[in-house]
Parts: sequence; structure tokens; C-alpha cells
Amino acid sequence: MTSLDLIPAEPHVLDAAQDPTQAVVALLEQSKLLLAQATRLEDVVEWKARAGALEAYTRQRDLGKEAELSAQEIVRRAERRIGQLIQERQSYGPKSCPDGGTTGQFPSPRTFFAGGRDRDETYKLAQTNDDVFEAAVAEARAEENLSRANVVRKVQQAKPASAPAPAPGKVDKSRVGVAQREDEIRSLAAAGHTTPQIAAKLGVTEDAVARIASRIGVQTASSVLGRVRRVDSNRVVEETVAGADALIFGLDLIDFTELDPECLQRWVDSLSNSLRSLNRLHKQLKETIQ
Repeated sequence: MTSLDLIPAEPHVLDAAQDPTQAVVALLEQSKLLLAQATRLEDVVEWKARAGALEAYTRQRDLGKEAELSAQEIVRRAERRIGQLIQERQSYGPKSCPDGGTTGQFPSPRTFFAGGRDRDETYKLAQTNDDVFEAAVAEARAEENLSRANVVRKVQQAKPASAPAPAPGKVDKSRVGVAQREDEIRSLAAAGHTTPQIAAKLGVTEDAVARIASRIGVQTASSVLGRVRRVDSNRVVEETVAGADALIFGLDLIDFTELDPECLQRWVDSLSNSLRSLNRLHKQLKETIQ
């Protein structure tokens, strides 16, 4: 089973779960960690679609507000990850992308959005740091309104007002202006900003930021995987444990007579690797307690 298969393509299979409501809540807990680690844009787009179907399922089965909000939250998190991955791909130029694709093969970002508002709100979530996003989601959930528009409002309310970026074509090209932009790019890159974020702040194109960064020997966060977010060890362990619990409910839904024989060895190998990692984590946690 891949990470994507965590969300069933046909939500009605959850009818067989002992408690469908808790099953949906458990899916959210596992999705939090897996979506943050996802690198294949196409998988996350499908993840979002499945989460949308899951949200509709919670309403159709009248599973209650908690289950509906959990499904909605998966959609919001998938949307944010889509925006992040699109921006990461755009920042790579002609080089290979982290998921194995290339920008030459990458379709226009417009294909991933229903319209301008969809695109703009998704990018606003993508450009928000983890702490602000998590606080916005928690507040929106407490209000029982996890619509994208409401989460975006919470995000914007949390951000201090900033001076507007200079309009394109008004860039200072003097020696002083060039030196100032180089200093600002160094500072923003060191603070973990991506190429699109730096471009937006300076009012220049992403290509211009990439050229300047290359000239002065600076790498933006989107140029190096793993530098965008600081790892919260407690959160990783908490969500790993919750995710393991989330997977248990699905075991009762397996009909072993329907399994594809060609996939069995791959599944066994993948599970063996996962179990080794989980056993190592279990041992380290026990040693820490002692």
C-alpha cells in the first residue's frame, strides 16, 4: 500500500470499519505527516480528490461534524502541499525536479486550479509557515468552518502588514540598488525563504532572483530539499504513533483472496523496511524512558 492509498478511492469501504467516524479522524492524523513528506505533485492532487470524496461521504453517512471537519482538513492540507510543490518545481528551472520530473514535462500550474481565486488562495496557504498555518487550522476547526477562504483569512490575520512590493519595471538598477537586492536575497535566503517568496518581496521575477542568487553563490530554500521547514521531533513522533494506530482499522477490510500476486513481494519488502524503522523507534523511546 502506498501513502496515497491511505485514503480509499471508494470511501464507502469505510462502512465496514467498526467506527467509521474514528476511522476518518485517524486518516487525518496519518495524512498530516505523509502529506508534509510527499514529493510527487500528481499523488497529492489525487490525494486531494480522494479527500474531497471522503468529505462528501461523511455528510452522506451523517457521521457527525468531527468526521466532516477531519476530511475537510485533509483537503486543506493537500491544497497547501500542492501549492508548495508547484512553487518548488517552478524554482528548479531546467534542472530535474525532486520527484524525478522536469520542468519541461511539467504542465502549466493553471491545470491544477479551478480558477484565479483557487490559485491565489492555495498559494497563500503554501507560503505560510507551519506555525501560522497550524494555528489558523486549529482556530478554523474550533469555529467548525474549515473552508479554504476561512483558513486563508486566519492566516492573513496572523501576518503583520508589510510594505507593498515595488511594481514591475520600477526596479532600481543603479549600483546601490543592485547591491541592496543582493544583500536582501542573502538575508531572505538565510531565513529560509523560497525563490517565489523572495521574488514577491522584492518585486522582481523569479528568474531574476535565481540569476542573482547563482551569481552571488546563494541557495534559496526551494533549491535545497529539507531546508524549508524545521523538524519538530515531538510532532513527528506523535503523528507517527497516531498514523500507526490509524492503519490498524484498515486491516479488517482486507480480503486476501483479492490481492494481486504480482504486488505481494513488493508489499512484503516495504512492510519489512517499515517494521524495522518502527521497531528501532520503539527501542529508542524505551531507552529514553529508562
